[in-house]
Amino acid sequence: MKSKNASKYIPLLLAVAAFAESSNAASPESGDKLAIVPEVALSHRNYKWSYSIPGKSVDVFDVNFPSIRVGLNAGYGKFFGGVKYETSLGDVSASILPGFTNENYQMPYGASSQLDRKDLSLVGGYRFTDRISAFAGYLSGETSVDMSGLPTTLYSVDVSGPFVGAAYTIPVLGNSLSLKAAYSDLSGDISWYPVSSKVNGSGISLGAMMTGPFIGKTNYVIELDTYKYEYDNFAPDLTIEEEQLSLRFGINMVF
Repeated sequence: MKSKNASKYIPLLLAVAAFAESSNAASPESGDKLAIVPEVALSHRNYKWSYSIPGKSVDVFDVNFPSIRVGLNAGYGKFFGGVKYETSLGDVSASILPGFTNENYQMPYGASSQLDRKDLSLVGGYRFTDRISAFAGYLSGETSVDMSGLPTTLYSVDVSGPFVGAAYTIPVLGNSLSLKAAYSDLSGDISWYPVSSKVNGSGISLGAMMTGPFIGKTNYVIELDTYKYEYDNFAPDLTIEEEQLSLRFGINMVF
């Protein structure tokens, strides 16, 4: 399905990312007490950007980079929520792929550029049973690619929108495995030098998260999530596709 909106910052994966993800927060088991759960995670992320026209699909970027995510989750009874922010770390080199037909843009094949990615997400949800939960929220994602020699940013995505999803949690030897899926409806701006346009987009995010006791009140978190968003309205008969795969290792603490 073609997208309806774009991305800027927002929930945990979903995301942000993200899945954008939708941010799957395994809700803290808080009973009738309020549980506050701060977290921090390091991520390895793969970001792909491509476009398609009738009869042809072209990859433009395919970049791997590290990032850090911080978040604050809360749970009360069967309700849970959270906010998460993630940003790329260091100088991330992104090269234009050799297959990119770019005569109109006067950019050399393999030209080196710098990528920056940021995600912000807000999510709230309800646990129907110990295993089944539903959530909704708002996500925002921002990607920019700068190349020396250009008077402005080579490529940027700045989109945001709501998402809804569900998660299923399975106990595994004293740990918890959560599987989640979410749908995002996005809108925003995409700039691809020298063209800039309002876009609509949509997409699906999927994720899996394993969490369990670590030290004291801390828990380890291992998370894998992915999303694919498609954006329309940038140009006639052209669809822009944005994909991301993230692997995260983190810890949280329950207060």
